Amino acid sequence: MNFHRTVYPSIWAMLATVVILFPGETIAADNERVELELAGGDRLRGVLMHQNDQVIALEHPDLGSIELPMGRITAVRRLDEVQPRPAGRTFDQESDALRLALGLGPAATESFVPDPGIGVLDGPPIVELLEEPGVPDAQRSPWRLRVDLAVHGSSGRTEEIRLRSSGRLTRECERSLTRFDGRYLMQDNRRKRTRDEITAGAFHEWKLPDSPWTVFVWGRYEYDFREDWRHRLGGTSGVGYGLIDRSDLELTLRVGAGAMYELYGGGGLGPEGLVAVEGVWRINSSMDIAAVARYIPEFESDYDHRIQSNLEWSIRLLNDDHWRLRLGIEHEYSSKPARTRDRNDLRYYLAIGLDF
Repeated sequence: MNFHRTVYPSIWAMLATVVILFPGETIAADNERVELELAGGDRLRGVLMHQNDQVIALEHPDLGSIELPMGRITAVRRLDEVQPRPAGRTFDQESDALRLALGLGPAATESFVPDPGIGVLDGPPIVELLEEPGVPDAQRSPWRLRVDLAVHGSSGRTEEIRLRSSGRLTRECERSLTRFDGRYLMQDNRRKRTRDEITAGAFHEWKLPDSPWTVFVWGRYEYDFREDWRHRLGGTSGVGYGLIDRSDLELTLRVGAGAMYELYGGGGLGPEGLVAVEGVWRINSSMDIAAVARYIPEFESDYDHRIQSNLEWSIRLLNDDHWRLRLGIEHEYSSKPARTRDRNDLRYYLAIGLDF
């Protein structure tokens, strides 16, 4: 069987189906009238279409439908909580100032006439930060959890079941990033276990003030009954550098060194390195693409190394920030695999995910 002719067309067919069924941003149902305060001090009013941790969509009476990254917004407030506009500044002047702040140019000659009482907020600065409706900011947890599940089965000429489950717990703040993750892969063929893999990891990164540089530590546990080592532990520390740090695009390079311990198979303890690139592209509030690639050389040998890579496309489902559809490809290369395994291991999956 020609693997490239059979697997890759199927992947692209699934990608095309996902794009057709889930085209992207949908409109929220609340349609509240709000006022946003931008990082530069400008303020913007309109109808709230949708908001999540990445962007906020607003229908402005003069600018139309606009989508702003959360990094540019410092506060939001419902219009029924703001004070009336003070005298001395017209709506057209405010609209032109916002257009310049957003890089849209001056307004058209025909101006929009707002409803009475809609203007620029006067008084002290807004201190109410963006938050989920009905949930005070002090009660929101800094931790984010995601759980994914994918199951595939067949019966008849072949009896097979495949299971892929994974989870990730993340906490990110201004000074650090903490992440715990785990994955379980299982495959049965005619009631015979042909795959049973567990991976778990812990990652912590310290962000240096006013600098793209970071310092990280990374620990990993792996179990695979098909490998000679069965159980494997690894630990790495090093430095990272933020190549791109925007609200819609992030790309980070990490370099480090550590050690790996193989419980069985005579591998024992040995030093290894790490060169990794990790990035995420937030296409819009409904869709993003995440990728990671790691090169792990073993210092005791000139040739032994591992390469791990993952590409995942995530789409929001049912106009709900919690439910996600994830389509991904995982690849792992080992220069010294077990006798019963190939050097390359390629897997693709379509999973339902739940984010908290």
